Amino acid sequence: MVQGIDKMNERLDDRLQEIKRHPQRHEKWMDSLMMCSSIPET
Repeated sequence: MVQGIDKMNERLDDRLQEIKRHPQRHEKWMDSLMMCSSIPET
């Protein structure tokens, strides 16, 4: 069981490292997310 949790933590760490390495890519994704959610429904 503990091994599985370690694997999950490793994967999360990898993702965080990737976001830190490419912050602009992450921001672009966040921007598009905000754009989509801020579109007023007609």
